[in-house]
Amino acid sequence: MLDHDENSTHVKIGIAIRKDEIHFNAPSEIFVRDKDAIRYILPSGHYSAKVIQPTDPPKWGCLIDRFRTEAEAEKFADILHKQGAEVDVHTQGFKYDYKQSSLNARVWAVVGRSSVSGDSESDTLSRNLEYMEYLREAHLLKFDDAFRKLDNVRLQPASGGTIRLSNFNTILAIELPAPLTITLEDTFQCLSLADVRIGIDFHWDHTESLEFRGMFNLVADGDKITVVNELPLDDYLASLLGSEMRTDWPEEALAAQAIAARSTVLATRGRHHYNEAFDLCHDDHCQCYQGIEREGELARKILARNPGAILAFGDEIADARYSKSCGGIAEAYSIAWEDWSIPYMAPVVCGPVTSDTCIDSKIGFADEAVFQDILNYPPGVACNPKSAPYPASCEEMSKLYRWQKRLSKNELNSLIEERIPVKIGYVQELQPLQRGESGRIAWLRFIGTDATVTIGKELFIRRALSPSHLPSSAFIHSWTEAGDLLLDGLGWGHGVGMCQLGSAGLASIGWDDKKILNLYYPGTRLVQIG
Repeated sequence: MLDHDENSTHVKIGIAIRKDEIHFNAPSEIFVRDKDAIRYILPSGHYSAKVIQPTDPPKWGCLIDRFRTEAEAEKFADILHKQGAEVDVHTQGFKYDYKQSSLNARVWAVVGRSSVSGDSESDTLSRNLEYMEYLREAHLLKFDDAFRKLDNVRLQPASGGTIRLSNFNTILAIELPAPLTITLEDTFQCLSLADVRIGIDFHWDHTESLEFRGMFNLVADGDKITVVNELPLDDYLASLLGSEMRTDWPEEALAAQAIAARSTVLATRGRHHYNEAFDLCHDDHCQCYQGIEREGELARKILARNPGAILAFGDEIADARYSKSCGGIAEAYSIAWEDWSIPYMAPVVCGPVTSDTCIDSKIGFADEAVFQDILNYPPGVACNPKSAPYPASCEEMSKLYRWQKRLSKNELNSLIEERIPVKIGYVQELQPLQRGESGRIAWLRFIGTDATVTIGKELFIRRALSPSHLPSSAFIHSWTEAGDLLLDGLGWGHGVGMCQLGSAGLASIGWDDKKILNLYYPGTRLVQIG
């Protein structure tokens, strides 16, 4: 059995993170346990919760880089120490017992001790300039003018504080030491949380009221409140299948998604949200989880087919990332994230389904001229909606297989000034410096009137060239006579690992879940965790 503690088959999902106040509806009595383990029974009804006695505000460092071994991380940190940078090495993730051996999901992170309180984008970007200079002086940047957006890393967990629970139906208010644990008296019912934000910073960003099963932890974090939903792993996955995909997708595609998602949970917990009160967040940053409304009988059936199945590679749990549409070739891990060569996340053709497919995976779309040809004549791969029609619930996604975007001169310059703290003046040209085999740009140089700056990787590029995010960084650019920027692109998402729309296409022509997984994660094997 795979285990790191007594709750290894449970997950903790952050469903509302650092809010001023939260509102929820309890259809039955609730049991509340406070920090001192004192238990209260409170009536059903509409509740609000907010922090009235704050904790110390969270302190943030920044993730400079991650490594597969501790020795590599210590060597990198030592180089930065010699430049005067204050950095530490943090072990992130877990090592799980498995049979007579173990499966590893740990990485080692080099974290800058910047200790600022803010975690906004402006705080993050301005702080990054300091570390870019350390990296430049140590000759650790890929390009002399490179700038990367370094992720925030929490330096210590939240602790203490007082939360006020107010019931609007009975005009009851109670103040309790945090954290609080809430369960419903009727365990077959669900708690409804208002204003859950979905698609954060993407073009579909909105809020919904969602219902969740399981247990709820209310955490005081500075003067904000965080809600954590703790539930069995397969209950989480039952909702995820309907959140990441839809229940009208072919059964074999859903089965492959279930195994990939279970693997990703165990591979990334304790890494994406280090020192937080939760393992993963509920949104696209981790995996989409939107409560019981996304569950269904089909999802439960799928999970029962391969109980506890995950992917492993050697002595590691496979970090089986996935994206919506690769565009033709699933991308290498190193194009999107760390410069790691991961054999099971190497470029692969997205399952040809028509006879006119002629992609050589050894060549791919990295060459600019080849990629332009692919844009003009998209190949008959599994994620091409003209080769394999998408499920009815996702017809609108066909618009994001091939897409175009336009930015005026003013829009472009405003975005660059806002998103990149390096002052380059007015943008005159864009220069892709590295493409992956899917055509996605990993490093893009902006040539300005005053300076140049090269940014990466793909998500930062997508963010810098859109008010929200571009569908992908697989694009060719051109200019109008008026100086507007035209982007002509392919695919949706980072493109690494399993292509979700491709898996649907392959399942529709008879591929089973094992064949789909073998395509997108070559060399992995299935193991059971329970």
